[in-house]
Amino acid sequence: MRLPLIVAAFALISFPIAASGAAASDAAGAHQRGQHRQKALEKFDANHDGKLDESERAAAKAACQERRVAHEAKLKEKHPEAFAQADTSGDGHLQKEEVKAFRHANHAKREEAFKAKRPELFAKIDSDGDGHISKTEAKSAREARKARKNK
Repeated sequence: MRLPLIVAAFALISFPIAASGAAASDAAGAHQRGQHRQKALEKFDANHDGKLDESERAAAKAACQERRVAHEAKLKEKHPEAFAQADTSGDGHLQKEEVKAFRHANHAKREEAFKAKRPELFAKIDSDGDGHISKTEAKSAREARKARKNK
């Protein structure tokens, strides 16, 4: 089973929830939220007044919920055991807290699987050599990958 892929997919479900609670001081997060708002305006601003009125916001919210439900259905179908494990309330939906708990509970397994599968890459990312990838090391690796990709 591809547990890291599953966890990443579960994390995507909670993105709209997590993005709305991001700190205002995070410049990268603010930029992403700005882009998200711009896309929402382009898609849902029916009267083209540069802002979303109540009916336009309702349409945007309904579309977001529709995508979330479709994504959850896909996850349930593709990874039923992992979905059931993450859905601790048993309501058939993943809440932000359930995703967070699932990710936390499986962190050590994911890290060990990554270390076993890609030891050279793990060692490169683990810059302090402590045998674990910290949030800072993971962020640096993502930024380096993004920089290489944009060349």
